[in-house]
Amino acid sequence: MKSRVEYWHYKRDELDEHEARCCNDVAERDFHVVVMQGDGTCPDWAFSIGLYENFQQPEVLVFGLQLHQLRDVIADAADRASDDEAVTADDEPRAFRDGLVCRPRAVHKKWYEAALGWGSWYYGTDDFPVVQLIWADGEGDFPFDEDFHPDRYHEQPLLYLEDETEARAEPLLRAAGIAPAACAAFDPAGWAFPSDPHTLATTLQPIVDGASPVLSVLHAENEYWQLLDRNDAGEIDVPVATVCLHRLVDQDPTLAQLADLPEGWVAWRETPDAEWNREEEKQPGPDDWD
Repeated sequence: MKSRVEYWHYKRDELDEHEARCCNDVAERDFHVVVMQGDGTCPDWAFSIGLYENFQQPEVLVFGLQLHQLRDVIADAADRASDDEAVTADDEPRAFRDGLVCRPRAVHKKWYEAALGWGSWYYGTDDFPVVQLIWADGEGDFPFDEDFHPDRYHEQPLLYLEDETEARAEPLLRAAGIAPAACAAFDPAGWAFPSDPHTLATTLQPIVDGASPVLSVLHAENEYWQLLDRNDAGEIDVPVATVCLHRLVDQDPTLAQLADLPEGWVAWRETPDAEWNREEEKQPGPDDWD
């Protein structure tokens, strides 16, 4: 059976510039790095093509770093592959370039279409292994650890998990033009909000997970919605999440009572069963400025 390098050499006249560069890199440099740009809610990500072809070792995928770091980490993994030091899903946390500590986890094939489309194109199948290099924060905690820094929670999905919510994969799916499951199942009948049901709302991960109720809602200019589980303005010490507005309304039908909340207004309640209070959001004045 021909290798993919041989296959694409035979098909080289049919390739566009980007495809040809990918195939040439795999043939001449052993691997190619694909860098994908996020959309503001989904972080940038990058992955290798060629490690499985040339070394029979998993391709690597990493999210949420600066572009040069994405490339450096993958290049480091490629160097290890060429030295027969495979990065596998069974590895313990290990340090990569610049001291970045990563925990490899096998990517579930459910996410190949969204995250690894170029890889599937090159191999002509999804039958190739990939590990996601999940990096730790500055304190050495990983996103699946309780003490992981909440401000960085959204910077990498957990694609070793199959469940869409647990994998935090909705932003990735939207960036790839794939409807998340909650959106695909959404019935627009009866939608009363003036905002599009797929408007992205800022909320907290415990709310998305169903562990906390929505107690305050802000409808700001330009159809910005913020839904929190608190009525005070204290520091948020849990991960922030971005999901479609309809998902939160589907999850808590009492939010439909706020469909007529004007822009520039806030609503709050003391408990999930209490009545909503409303008022126009106070704009900061000179006395509020430092």
